[in-house]
Amino acid sequence: MVVIMADFTTATIYERLGLFADTISAMAAGRGAMIMDTALLILVGGIAAIAFGLWRQRRPGWRWPAAIIALLAVAGIIAAIALFNEYGDGDVNDSWAFHYRLVYALGIVFTVVPLLTAHDLKPIDRRLWLGSYALAAAWFVAGPLMFTVPTGWDGLFERVAAGIMLLWLVGASIFLIRQPDGR
Repeated sequence: MVVIMADFTTATIYERLGLFADTISAMAAGRGAMIMDTALLILVGGIAAIAFGLWRQRRPGWRWPAAIIALLAVAGIIAAIALFNEYGDGDVNDSWAFHYRLVYALGIVFTVVPLLTAHDLKPIDRRLWLGSYALAAAWFVAGPLMFTVPTGWDGLFERVAAGIMLLWLVGASIFLIRQPDGR
């Protein structure tokens, strides 16, 4: 939730930035960098904690460990976005290409996380099973569409896509709170 608060704070402090027209990356470039990058790194810590909690579940088969590895890769990608601090605004040579490669990688890698965990969630909680598939599908559709949305709306659409990821992370957290040691 720190990421959401940082997003609203950055938009409020810097009135030329808007939640509808400006992407999260635009907020993180320039004056809002420290707020947004710190929030992204806190999110990375939360994702790593969720991955550790999922690891403690010790589900049989290959899907669960693969999902944990993919989730850690998601954390690494988000950390690279925050730490590289280059959002395609031309500060660094080839920064646009690097930033968008990370964004594309995030889109692909996060898609597999809910897909891989869903199989093992079905016998535990049908809502989490269905929710994982639904969020994976929504993320899969929203990712590519984000690049076709008009500039005046791309910030809102990106926040909807980010909300899809956050919903899955909240669901995974609730699952871990209910079953902390995998029983």
